[in-house]
Amino acid sequence: MRRLLNISLLAGLLLVSSLSMAQNSPSRVGLGLSLGGARGDNHGGSEIWTPYARSYLQIPLGNGVLSGQLGLGYAKLKATGIYTAETAMLDTRLVINPTTIWDMRPFIYGGFGFTKMLKGNQDPLPMIPVGFGTTIQAGDNSAFTVDINYTLSISDKLDGWTRSNSNLNVITNEKHDSYFGISLGMVFGGSAATSGSDTDEDGLTNREEKEYNTDPKKADTDGDGLTDGEEVRKYHTNPLQPDSDGDALSDGVEVVTHKSDLLNTDSDKDGLGDGVEVNQHKTSPISTDSDNDGLVDNREIQEFKTDPLKADSDNDALDDGEEVAKFGTNPSKIDSDGDGINDGEEVVKFKTDPAKADSDGDGLDDMAEIKMSKTDPIKADTDGDGLSDAAEVTRIMSDPLKADTDEDGLADGEEVNRTKTNPLLADTDGDGLKDGDEVLRTSNPSQRDSDSDGLSDDDEVTRYKTDPQKPDTDGDGLSDRDEAFSHHTNPLKIDSDDGGMNDGAEIQRKTNPLDPKDDVITFEKGKSVILHSINFEFDKATILPSSNAVLEKINEGLTESSEIKVTIIGHTDNVGSDAYNLTLSQKRADAVKTWLVNRGIAASRLESVGKGESEPMASNDTAESRAMNRRVEFAAH
Repeated sequence: MRRLLNISLLAGLLLVSSLSMAQNSPSRVGLGLSLGGARGDNHGGSEIWTPYARSYLQIPLGNGVLSGQLGLGYAKLKATGIYTAETAMLDTRLVINPTTIWDMRPFIYGGFGFTKMLKGNQDPLPMIPVGFGTTIQAGDNSAFTVDINYTLSISDKLDGWTRSNSNLNVITNEKHDSYFGISLGMVFGGSAATSGSDTDEDGLTNREEKEYNTDPKKADTDGDGLTDGEEVRKYHTNPLQPDSDGDALSDGVEVVTHKSDLLNTDSDKDGLGDGVEVNQHKTSPISTDSDNDGLVDNREIQEFKTDPLKADSDNDALDDGEEVAKFGTNPSKIDSDGDGINDGEEVVKFKTDPAKADSDGDGLDDMAEIKMSKTDPIKADTDGDGLSDAAEVTRIMSDPLKADTDEDGLADGEEVNRTKTNPLLADTDGDGLKDGDEVLRTSNPSQRDSDSDGLSDDDEVTRYKTDPQKPDTDGDGLSDRDEAFSHHTNPLKIDSDDGGMNDGAEIQRKTNPLDPKDDVITFEKGKSVILHSINFEFDKATILPSSNAVLEKINEGLTESSEIKVTIIGHTDNVGSDAYNLTLSQKRADAVKTWLVNRGIAASRLESVGKGESEPMASNDTAESRAMNRRVEFAAH
């Protein structure tokens, strides 16, 4: 039963589909009636011919070859002395009209339906009708039909008589009932009735050709390469007009050659008529962008004056669409910014801006940077020295590929902008020191004698080891030059003879700064006495005997100035950790205090403090400077 329901559903869908397609068909729905005879194929020679009738609606399916039928039929089947059965059948049929011969249209068909015995309560039985025949044109709106058919029941219940195993259906070889039918009839309207003859075999009947005013003896009335039937039924164009849309291309050329829209003058909607594209510009009428460059054909022709058949009109290795939409360059100009490099090379090879002659804005054209100065055209300061490439090339004449042109340890930009030295001269002031060395030592690289002490910076650094930024390196009241040339004292040592009196004080007292015997140590409130001659055992706070002489002079000075109090401050160099040096300096200051207290100086007048390496007098870079930092200071108050 489920199988029968599925078949019924299929038949219903076929009917709905037929009706839907019929609504879009130019032909009309026809009405037909057939009368004839039917003879059962169930019991051999005892069966006789009986009346048969069928009425139907014929529905064209759009192409003139296929049509559908929905019909209601009657058949009285009889085998003398065996059975009599009256049935009514509702069925759908698919009719195929393969050709037309003069006024005849042969057909074959097959279908599916249900039959119901008119007597009794038997359920409807599934039936399969098949057959063949022909229509014969009778008039403009009618035709005769001749039909021979065979209807198969998928059961043995059609006639109320049960077949034996020796009496099986010759087609299915099963106990299935069936009958033959022969009928004559007429159909009014519909494709079968109105087709008529088609003299020129163009797909339109002579009657239809009369309706369209086409030539029934000429398959292509307007000579456009399409038959009249194709134009009417398939393309809906005018069979009397070779160019239905007036775009200067015949309908046949549009269909066969260009696949363009016969009813639209601009098939691809690119703003150019199909005829203009084909005949004038040779572009594709069905592609808005014939060369696939990202620009529609019309814009290429009207706006940009580019070649719509060439993706890269100016041969710069960039598609026209890229140039317009992405890079803002001229698609008809190979070098848009006029810098001497074609747009494609700028984009692909150099990564420069093809719409800007000076991509990095450094004052040099991209071509000048690439070909002449060899600098980076997308980096304003190629060597990263703080000067633009153009400034180095055109104004300063330094090397734009070398951050430190004169190799003096200073970048060219630093020399020009900060130190005001010459980036082309390693020693701007000619003092024997490179500009970079002077900057590191905090001397003036543009002044031969930075501290104006009478010694060139080079002499101070290389010969005397003095500070070129301090005219009195050891702070003894004498300039470094006077110590070196006039007094022959040590410009790195506040007390050259370690006698306890600094060199400047001895010169003022007119004593010899190189003879410790004439040194006298005096204290004055607010001033300090700095001694390098108080020595200790290495890495200890034990005072060496060689320090006793100068400590005796300290003792004498404090004895003579009984109102003076002194803070004893220990200083170290930077060898060792901060914490260790701070502890060591405190212990050494304490040792000096103990020495003086043991000689009779009141402890209340003395305070000891360790400063470690926190207050250096010199840089600690050399042995000499570290020796200056190892000292004992007596601050009077």
